[in-house]
Amino acid sequence: MGRLGVRGVVAVAAAVVLCLSGCAGMPSAGGSSSSGSAAASGSTPSPEIITRETLSRYASSLQEWTEKNLRFAKQSSKVSDRQIQILEESVRSGEVSTADYERAWSNYKQCVVGKGQPEPQLVKYPNGLYAQMGVTGSERKAGAFLSAAQACNTAEVLYVVMVYNAQVGNPGLYQDSDEQMVDCLHRAEFIPKSYTVDDYRRERRADAFSFDKLDVNVRSCEVASNKAVLYDSDPVQDLGW
Repeated sequence: MGRLGVRGVVAVAAAVVLCLSGCAGMPSAGGSSSSGSAAASGSTPSPEIITRETLSRYASSLQEWTEKNLRFAKQSSKVSDRQIQILEESVRSGEVSTADYERAWSNYKQCVVGKGQPEPQLVKYPNGLYAQMGVTGSERKAGAFLSAAQACNTAEVLYVVMVYNAQVGNPGLYQDSDEQMVDCLHRAEFIPKSYTVDDYRRERRADAFSFDKLDVNVRSCEVASNKAVLYDSDPVQDLGW
């Protein structure tokens, strides 16, 4: 059996958040301001990624996005009180602190272990973001681990991650993950300013990039953009056979 991408759990969960931004009685993120105002991180989103008149955004500000995620979390019966507490503190302070981000991932590990599974192994990227390693193992063991990981991701980290990733890698609060990715690479000065979202999509379809897709800057931006990407050279957690 080959490796399995646990990061896909996070990506699928992130897609749920995108739906909630337009469902559950909430205003659509696409109806947010498209003026290009940056989030409270202080970074200015790159204007060069704009390839059409209007870019959909999660919210008009990081504060609004944090408040939305708190509402989403409170609407779910699957979210722990611990994650809600972190979000409440973040609404008051205006951001998710690094300490609270670390605490959420620690709670995630404890949750998975509490379900009788091995402690999850995480990868930490240069921008400070975490991602769950892919896993390898028997179908039975991998299936049980993935089930626990998905439940614990929702319970402990999903909404905190959506806010913190925006703070670190998506100050423009772009809703489209490709727009997030290109803006992140622009701000890291890893690609030329002339490089557009259309360029990225074309190269991704061909799997022929004009930059090193395995570079840590690229991988960091993938995580910040909630992209579930695994490569053969990535470390994996062996769950046994």
